[in-house]
Amino acid sequence: MSSLAAAKSLRSLSFTPSAPSLNSSLFNWETDISSSDVRSLRPIDNIFKFHKAIRKDLEYLDIESGKLNDCNETFLRQFTGRFRLLWGLYRAHSNAEDDIVFPALESKESLHNVSHSYTLDHKQEERLLEDISSALSELTQLCEYLNDSNVNGNLNEINSDSSGQNDTMQKYIQKATELQGMCKSIRVTLDQHVFREELELWPLFDRHFSVEEQDKIVGRIIGTTGAEVLQSMLPWVTSALTQEEQNKMMDTWKQATKNTMFSEWLNEWWEGNDASSPTSTFENFSFKALMYMRVLTRVISILSLGGRISFV
Repeated sequence: MSSLAAAKSLRSLSFTPSAPSLNSSLFNWETDISSSDVRSLRPIDNIFKFHKAIRKDLEYLDIESGKLNDCNETFLRQFTGRFRLLWGLYRAHSNAEDDIVFPALESKESLHNVSHSYTLDHKQEERLLEDISSALSELTQLCEYLNDSNVNGNLNEINSDSSGQNDTMQKYIQKATELQGMCKSIRVTLDQHVFREELELWPLFDRHFSVEEQDKIVGRIIGTTGAEVLQSMLPWVTSALTQEEQNKMMDTWKQATKNTMFSEWLNEWWEGNDASSPTSTFENFSFKALMYMRVLTRVISILSLGGRISFV
Protein backbone atom coordinates (compact mmCIF):
# COMPACT_ATOMS: atom_id res chain seq x y z
CA MET A 1 0.00 0.00 0.00
CA SER A 2 1.39 3.44 -0.93
CA SER A 3 1.89 6.08 1.73
CA LEU A 4 -0.92 8.14 0.19
CA ALA A 5 -3.28 5.18 0.29
CA ALA A 6 -2.29 4.50 3.87
CA ALA A 7 -3.02 8.08 4.77
CA LYS A 8 -6.41 7.92 3.07
CA SER A 9 -7.30 4.85 5.11
CA LEU A 10 -7.40 7.11 8.17
CA ARG A 11 -10.84 8.25 7.05
CA SER A 12 -12.24 4.82 7.79
CA LEU A 13 -11.24 5.07 11.44
CA SER A 14 -13.83 6.10 13.99
CA PHE A 15 -12.87 8.60 16.69
CA THR A 16 -14.48 7.14 19.79
CA PRO A 17 -14.27 8.54 23.34
CA SER A 18 -11.86 5.70 24.19
CA ALA A 19 -9.48 6.62 21.38
CA PRO A 20 -6.26 8.50 22.22
CA SER A 21 -6.56 12.28 22.36
CA LEU A 22 -5.62 14.12 19.19
CA ASN A 23 -3.29 16.16 21.39
CA SER A 24 -1.45 13.08 22.67
CA SER A 25 2.15 12.33 21.69
CA LEU A 26 0.83 9.59 19.41
CA PHE A 27 -0.67 12.21 17.13
CA ASN A 28 1.91 14.96 17.68
CA TRP A 29 2.76 15.33 14.02
CA GLU A 30 4.62 18.59 14.44
CA THR A 31 6.89 17.17 17.15
CA ASP A 32 7.65 14.10 15.05
CA ILE A 33 8.51 16.25 12.06
CA SER A 34 10.88 18.51 13.99
CA SER A 35 12.68 15.63 15.69
CA SER A 36 13.11 13.39 12.65
CA ASP A 37 13.51 15.85 9.80
CA VAL A 38 16.29 18.41 9.76
CA ARG A 39 15.24 20.12 6.54
CA SER A 40 14.50 23.83 6.59
CA LEU A 41 10.97 25.17 6.87
CA ARG A 42 9.01 24.97 3.63
CA PRO A 43 6.86 27.92 2.50
CA ILE A 44 3.67 25.84 2.63
CA ASP A 45 4.36 24.93 6.27
CA ASN A 46 3.27 28.42 7.25
CA ILE A 47 -0.23 27.85 5.89
CA PHE A 48 -0.59 24.86 8.18
CA LYS A 49 0.78 26.91 11.09
CA PHE A 50 -2.62 28.62 11.05
CA HIS A 51 -3.95 25.43 12.57
CA LYS A 52 -2.09 26.26 15.77
CA ALA A 53 -4.00 29.53 16.13
CA ILE A 54 -7.26 27.75 15.28
CA ARG A 55 -6.67 25.13 17.96
CA LYS A 56 -5.84 27.83 20.51
CA ASP A 57 -9.16 29.61 19.96
CA LEU A 58 -11.11 26.35 19.87
CA GLU A 59 -9.68 25.50 23.28
CA TYR A 60 -10.76 28.93 24.53
CA LEU A 61 -14.33 28.43 23.28
CA ASP A 62 -14.55 24.94 24.77
CA ILE A 63 -13.25 25.90 28.22
CA GLU A 64 -14.63 29.40 28.59
CA SER A 65 -18.13 28.49 27.41
CA GLY A 66 -18.56 26.90 30.84
CA LYS A 67 -18.73 30.41 32.31
CA LEU A 68 -21.71 31.50 30.20
CA ASN A 69 -24.24 30.28 32.78
CA ASP A 70 -23.45 33.33 34.96
CA CYS A 71 -25.22 35.70 32.54
CA ASN A 72 -22.35 38.18 32.72
CA GLU A 73 -23.04 40.59 29.89
CA THR A 74 -19.44 41.82 29.68
CA PHE A 75 -18.02 38.30 29.48
CA LEU A 76 -20.66 37.24 26.95
CA ARG A 77 -19.69 40.19 24.76
CA GLN A 78 -15.99 39.24 24.97
CA PHE A 79 -16.74 35.60 24.26
CA THR A 80 -18.87 36.51 21.25
CA GLY A 81 -16.13 38.77 19.90
CA ARG A 82 -13.54 36.01 20.22
CA PHE A 83 -15.85 33.57 18.45
CA ARG A 84 -16.61 35.94 15.59
CA LEU A 85 -12.90 36.62 15.06
CA LEU A 86 -12.21 32.88 14.87
CA TRP A 87 -15.16 32.34 12.56
CA GLY A 88 -14.09 35.06 10.14
CA LEU A 89 -10.45 34.01 10.02
CA TYR A 90 -11.28 30.31 9.78
CA ARG A 91 -13.55 31.11 6.85
CA ALA A 92 -10.72 33.03 5.16
CA HIS A 93 -8.37 30.10 5.79
CA SER A 94 -10.88 27.58 4.42
CA ASN A 95 -11.53 29.73 1.35
CA ALA A 96 -7.78 29.94 0.69
CA GLU A 97 -7.58 26.16 0.85
CA ASP A 98 -10.64 25.62 -1.35
CA ASP A 99 -9.68 28.24 -3.95
CA ILE A 100 -5.87 27.97 -4.04
CA VAL A 101 -4.28 25.17 -2.00
CA PHE A 102 -6.57 22.30 -2.98
CA PRO A 103 -6.66 23.16 -6.72
CA ALA A 104 -2.85 23.24 -6.65
CA LEU A 105 -2.86 19.69 -5.28
CA GLU A 106 -5.48 18.53 -7.78
CA SER A 107 -3.39 19.93 -10.66
CA LYS A 108 -0.87 17.14 -10.11
CA GLU A 109 -1.75 14.04 -12.14
CA SER A 110 -1.22 11.65 -9.24
CA LEU A 111 -3.23 13.71 -6.75
CA HIS A 112 -6.64 13.95 -8.36
CA ASN A 113 -9.54 13.89 -5.85
CA VAL A 114 -7.30 13.96 -2.76
CA SER A 115 -8.96 17.10 -1.38
CA HIS A 116 -12.64 16.76 -2.28
CA SER A 117 -13.75 15.50 1.13
CA TYR A 118 -12.00 18.43 2.83
CA THR A 119 -14.03 20.91 0.79
CA LEU A 120 -17.19 19.11 1.92
CA ASP A 121 -15.91 19.31 5.50
CA HIS A 122 -15.55 23.08 5.17
CA LYS A 123 -19.20 23.42 4.16
CA GLN A 124 -20.36 21.32 7.10
CA GLU A 125 -18.12 23.25 9.50
CA GLU A 126 -19.54 26.54 8.23
CA ARG A 127 -23.04 25.33 9.11
CA LEU A 128 -21.89 24.38 12.62
CA LEU A 129 -20.32 27.80 13.10
CA GLU A 130 -23.50 29.48 11.87
CA ASP A 131 -25.47 27.51 14.48
CA ILE A 132 -23.13 28.72 17.23
CA SER A 133 -23.50 32.29 16.00
CA SER A 134 -27.30 32.02 16.13
CA ALA A 135 -27.17 30.52 19.63
CA LEU A 136 -24.92 33.36 20.82
CA SER A 137 -27.32 35.96 19.39
CA GLU A 138 -30.23 34.34 21.20
CA LEU A 139 -28.23 34.09 24.41
CA THR A 140 -27.30 37.78 24.16
CA GLN A 141 -30.95 38.79 23.82
CA LEU A 142 -31.92 36.76 26.88
CA CYS A 143 -29.02 38.15 28.90
CA GLU A 144 -29.86 41.74 27.96
CA TYR A 145 -33.50 41.20 28.94
CA LEU A 146 -32.54 39.78 32.34
CA ASN A 147 -30.04 42.52 33.07
CA ASP A 148 -32.38 45.30 31.92
CA SER A 149 -35.16 43.94 34.12
CA ASN A 150 -32.90 43.82 37.16
CA VAL A 151 -31.56 47.34 36.63
CA ASN A 152 -34.69 49.19 35.53
CA GLY A 153 -37.51 47.38 37.31
CA ASN A 154 -38.74 48.52 40.73
CA LEU A 155 -39.40 46.04 43.53
CA ASN A 156 -43.16 45.74 42.86
CA GLU A 157 -42.62 45.12 39.15
CA ILE A 158 -39.96 42.50 39.82
CA ASN A 159 -42.19 40.68 42.33
CA SER A 160 -45.17 40.75 39.98
CA ASP A 161 -43.11 39.44 37.10
CA SER A 162 -41.07 36.91 39.03
CA SER A 163 -42.50 33.97 37.11
CA GLY A 164 -41.57 35.60 33.80
CA GLN A 165 -38.09 36.31 35.09
CA ASN A 166 -37.69 32.71 36.20
CA ASP A 167 -38.86 31.42 32.84
CA THR A 168 -36.40 33.65 31.02
CA MET A 169 -33.58 32.59 33.33
CA GLN A 170 -34.39 28.94 32.70
CA LYS A 171 -34.33 29.58 28.96
CA TYR A 172 -30.98 31.33 29.33
CA ILE A 173 -29.42 28.47 31.30
CA GLN A 174 -30.79 25.93 28.85
CA LYS A 175 -29.39 27.85 25.86
CA ALA A 176 -26.03 28.38 27.61
CA THR A 177 -25.78 24.65 28.32
CA GLU A 178 -26.68 23.88 24.71
CA LEU A 179 -24.01 26.32 23.55
CA GLN A 180 -21.37 24.63 25.71
CA GLY A 181 -22.10 21.36 23.94
CA MET A 182 -21.88 23.07 20.55
CA CYS A 183 -18.48 24.56 21.42
CA LYS A 184 -17.16 21.17 22.48
CA SER A 185 -18.53 19.63 19.30
CA ILE A 186 -16.95 22.21 16.97
CA ARG A 187 -13.63 21.77 18.75
CA VAL A 188 -13.67 18.01 18.16
CA THR A 189 -14.83 18.44 14.55
CA LEU A 190 -12.21 21.01 13.59
CA ASP A 191 -9.48 19.22 15.56
CA GLN A 192 -10.09 16.08 13.54
CA HIS A 193 -10.29 18.04 10.29
CA VAL A 194 -7.00 19.91 10.68
CA PHE A 195 -5.30 16.77 12.03
CA ARG A 196 -6.22 14.86 8.88
CA GLU A 197 -5.07 17.76 6.70
CA GLU A 198 -1.71 17.71 8.44
CA LEU A 199 -1.39 13.94 8.16
CA GLU A 200 -2.65 13.46 4.60
CA LEU A 201 -2.16 16.70 2.65
CA TRP A 202 0.76 18.52 4.25
CA PRO A 203 3.42 15.91 3.26
CA LEU A 204 2.23 15.95 -0.36
CA PHE A 205 3.63 19.44 -0.89
CA ASP A 206 7.11 18.28 0.10
CA ARG A 207 6.93 15.42 -2.41
CA HIS A 208 5.24 17.14 -5.35
CA PHE A 209 6.01 20.88 -5.15
CA SER A 210 9.27 22.77 -5.39
CA VAL A 211 10.06 25.62 -3.01
CA GLU A 212 9.39 28.07 -5.86
CA GLU A 213 5.96 26.54 -6.49
CA GLN A 214 5.15 26.74 -2.80
CA ASP A 215 6.25 30.38 -2.73
CA LYS A 216 3.83 31.10 -5.57
CA ILE A 217 0.96 29.43 -3.66
CA VAL A 218 1.70 31.48 -0.53
CA GLY A 219 1.94 34.64 -2.65
CA ARG A 220 -1.46 33.94 -4.21
CA ILE A 221 -3.02 33.42 -0.79
CA ILE A 222 -1.64 36.72 0.49
CA GLY A 223 -2.61 38.47 -2.73
CA THR A 224 -6.22 37.29 -2.70
CA THR A 225 -6.81 37.90 1.01
CA GLY A 226 -8.54 41.18 1.76
CA ALA A 227 -6.54 43.88 3.52
CA GLU A 228 -9.00 44.01 6.43
CA VAL A 229 -8.62 40.25 6.92
CA LEU A 230 -4.83 40.50 6.87
CA GLN A 231 -5.12 43.32 9.40
CA SER A 232 -6.74 40.92 11.88
CA MET A 233 -4.99 37.75 10.74
CA LEU A 234 -1.36 38.71 11.34
CA PRO A 235 -1.54 39.37 15.10
CA TRP A 236 -4.03 36.52 15.54
CA VAL A 237 -1.83 33.82 14.05
CA THR A 238 1.53 35.11 15.31
CA SER A 239 0.25 35.28 18.90
CA ALA A 240 -0.18 31.49 18.83
CA LEU A 241 3.38 30.83 17.63
CA THR A 242 6.74 30.72 19.34
CA GLN A 243 9.22 33.49 18.58
CA GLU A 244 11.15 31.18 16.25
CA GLU A 245 7.96 30.21 14.40
CA GLN A 246 7.00 33.87 14.08
CA ASN A 247 10.37 34.76 12.59
CA LYS A 248 10.21 31.89 10.08
CA MET A 249 6.68 32.81 9.05
CA MET A 250 7.64 36.44 8.44
CA ASP A 251 10.69 35.33 6.42
CA THR A 252 8.46 33.16 4.23
CA TRP A 253 5.86 35.88 3.72
CA LYS A 254 8.54 38.40 2.78
CA GLN A 255 10.12 35.89 0.39
CA ALA A 256 6.74 35.23 -1.26
CA THR A 257 6.20 38.98 -1.72
CA LYS A 258 9.79 40.07 -2.35
CA ASN A 259 10.44 43.16 -4.47
CA THR A 260 7.01 44.57 -3.58
CA MET A 261 5.95 47.38 -1.30
CA PHE A 262 3.90 44.82 0.59
CA SER A 263 7.13 43.19 1.76
CA GLU A 264 8.40 46.58 2.96
CA TRP A 265 5.16 47.25 4.82
CA LEU A 266 5.27 43.78 6.37
CA ASN A 267 8.79 44.40 7.62
CA GLU A 268 7.80 47.75 9.14
CA TRP A 269 4.80 46.20 10.90
CA TRP A 270 6.90 43.30 12.20
CA GLU A 271 9.48 45.66 13.69
CA GLY A 272 6.88 48.02 15.16
CA ASN A 273 4.40 45.64 16.77
CA ASP A 274 4.53 43.12 19.59
CA ALA A 275 3.11 40.27 17.53
CA SER A 276 3.64 37.81 20.35
CA SER A 277 0.88 39.47 22.35
CA PRO A 278 -2.72 38.26 21.80
CA THR A 279 -3.84 41.87 22.21
CA SER A 280 -1.53 43.14 19.48
CA THR A 281 -3.58 45.26 17.09
CA PHE A 282 -3.22 47.73 14.26
CA GLU A 283 -4.35 50.76 16.27
CA ASN A 284 -1.89 53.00 14.39
CA PHE A 285 -2.81 51.53 11.04
CA SER A 286 -3.92 54.51 8.94
CA PHE A 287 -6.76 54.50 6.44
CA LYS A 288 -4.28 55.44 3.72
CA ALA A 289 -2.12 52.43 4.57
CA LEU A 290 -5.17 50.16 4.50
CA MET A 291 -6.14 51.38 1.04
CA TYR A 292 -2.56 50.94 -0.08
CA MET A 293 -2.61 47.35 1.12
CA ARG A 294 -5.74 46.71 -0.94
CA VAL A 295 -3.93 47.78 -4.09
CA LEU A 296 -0.80 45.83 -3.22
CA THR A 297 -2.64 42.59 -2.46
CA ARG A 298 -4.37 42.86 -5.82
CA VAL A 299 -1.04 43.43 -7.58
CA ILE A 300 0.53 40.43 -5.85
CA SER A 301 -2.45 38.31 -6.86
CA ILE A 302 -2.11 39.29 -10.53
CA LEU A 303 1.64 38.71 -10.58
CA SER A 304 1.36 35.32 -8.85
CA LEU A 305 -1.07 34.24 -11.58
CA GLY A 306 1.49 35.12 -14.24
CA GLY A 307 -0.17 38.37 -15.25
CA ARG A 308 1.56 41.56 -16.33
CA ILE A 309 0.99 45.05 -15.01
CA SER A 310 1.93 48.19 -16.91
CA PHE A 311 2.43 51.52 -15.17
CA VAL A 312 1.72 54.60 -17.27
